[in-house]
Amino acid sequence: MSPHFVPVKNKYKIEAALKNKKIPLWLPCDMVLPSTDIPASWDMTYDSLAAWLATQIGARHILLVKACVVPGCELNLSALALQKIVDPLFPIFVTKGTLAWRMLSARASLKLSALLLNEPAQDY
Repeated sequence: MSPHFVPVKNKYKIEAALKNKKIPLWLPCDMVLPSTDIPASWDMTYDSLAAWLATQIGARHILLVKACVVPGCELNLSALALQKIVDPLFPIFVTKGTLAWRMLSARASLKLSALLLNEPAQDY
């Protein structure tokens, strides 16, 4: 694992990692299993978990990095869920948390990672 990443289990560890200029790698079990607002359903994937976590830590924005090709045109949350680009619960968690959201394909995420880590840009 890259030295830039640090495993974290709760929002306080996330805050500490960010304060120390590290990238928190969330291990969700300690926060998710006792939570009553997360349904035990296969409709709940990391898309919705990311939105739930963003709300828990007081974030206002969420950026999803998807393995699939992300449509270039503007799609609303319901359309993304219908096309199975995000899970069916993602629109609910984003709306509930009043989160602004964006999405990148995994290929584009490599460029974002280089920017976040202040590394020289490369052609990915």
